Amino acid sequence: MSNKPYIYVIDDSETACEHIKKTLNALEYSVTTSLSGKDALTKLAENPPDAIILDLFMPEMNGIEVIKKLRVLDKTRDIPIIIVTVSDKNQDLKKALDTGAIDYITKPFDEIELLSRLNVALRLKKRDDQLKETIKDKEQLLRELTHRVKNNLSMIISLIDIKKANAEDKKTIQDYEELISRTQTLSVLYDQLHSAKDIAVIDFSYYIITLIKALNDSQNINEDTITTITTIEKDIILNSSDTINIGMLITELFTNALKYAFPNNAKGTVEIKVSKHSEAIEVIVSDNGIGFSKGFDFSTSSGFGLSLVQLFVKKLKGTLKYSGTNGATFTILIPFEK
Repeated sequence: MSNKPYIYVIDDSETACEHIKKTLNALEYSVTTSLSGKDALTKLAENPPDAIILDLFMPEMNGIEVIKKLRVLDKTRDIPIIIVTVSDKNQDLKKALDTGAIDYITKPFDEIELLSRLNVALRLKKRDDQLKETIKDKEQLLRELTHRVKNNLSMIISLIDIKKANAEDKKTIQDYEELISRTQTLSVLYDQLHSAKDIAVIDFSYYIITLIKALNDSQNINEDTITTITTIEKDIILNSSDTINIGMLITELFTNALKYAFPNNAKGTVEIKVSKHSEAIEVIVSDNGIGFSKGFDFSTSSGFGLSLVQLFVKKLKGTLKYSGTNGATFTILIPFEK
């Protein structure tokens, strides 16, 4: 592979193309030219250059149209583009820069100025490529770490399950079930992180739906007795930190409902709703069970699960309201940045 910078020149003037090519070849640049944007687009996608020198005004397809098409293609999206124009005082030039060109030079151009601007563009691209490679390496490392964490969490769940199977009293079994549920909240997230295209953000609706299914399975819920309804608004994208905190919130409230809302194997429904509003995400976990005992005060509850709920609400800088009418309903509002 050649180490020469590869430059693609697009200009409807054959004279201009040859002039630029001759100038750059003298400095050992590799140069390809096209007399139209339409002709260049296919070649650019097949063999992306290090930089593009593009005439702004061309027949059939002008420079702005070429830039727009280049910026939507993965292979050409980040290639630096220098505009060649007859004037530096027109709206078309401004539009070209707004559309994605990084610099411009006016005709007739000075060779030294052209080379100077081109070298700046190439240095920027080199740094951009290095940064992308660094990010790629770090993402690969993170994926490997998430894979190992996921496997370790699965092993922990299996070990807890073995201890649960050997437990005899009901309280101990419930404690193991709660521990499994909390561990699964993490396990489901790491499983999604490992397979995600972008590990910085999480598809929240998919995560919660997967989490509730895992919790249902681990709690051995009889679907003829307990009905679970999950309504999660699509297109909620959150970072992994907020996702895990909300996931833990929902886990605690969901398992709490299963534990206390339906005594003596009573039939009932637990519903989880998550929706996005203008400045907050609303999480509602409700059931149609026996509700709260008389005089119940959430803020002074000594239960470990509800203490965790308060902790996660505080971490998310959210607010929590609850009602014990016709069952129990918890409503959490969590602010988020658009």
